[in-house]
Amino acid sequence: MVLKSLILVSLLLGCISVVNAQEKDTLSTQQDSVYTFVYDMPEPSEGEAMMYEFLRKNIVLADSFRGADIETRVIVRFIVNEDGKISDAEVLKGGANGLGEEIVRVINLMPAWKVGKHNGKPVKVCMTLPIRIEWE
Repeated sequence: MVLKSLILVSLLLGCISVVNAQEKDTLSTQQDSVYTFVYDMPEPSEGEAMMYEFLRKNIVLADSFRGADIETRVIVRFIVNEDGKISDAEVLKGGANGLGEEIVRVINLMPAWKVGKHNGKPVKVCMTLPIRIEWE
């Protein structure tokens, strides 16, 4: 199905709650800390406009949406790692009928981001991306 338009609402700077850069988020794996806010936040390497275009081109909607006049919002959380690669994408809200899984698939395919830094060192940062999709 051809996606008429995919409108991405602004990229939030961090997860739902913003914490001081000195504090560590409870999202931890082994000895690696995942921050929700750092002074130098991660950002798409090619800029937000190119990120939106990447998502627009790569999200494939199921045939069950064909002919539907629907608008929906999906909120996705993911981690930008120290090397800029995306991992651990998950749907926080929305994404029924397989839409969430498709968005997670495409988020995990995104090119590496510019890394987030804490005290000048690259760190893992949790990001939240609300996505609004409209199609006919």
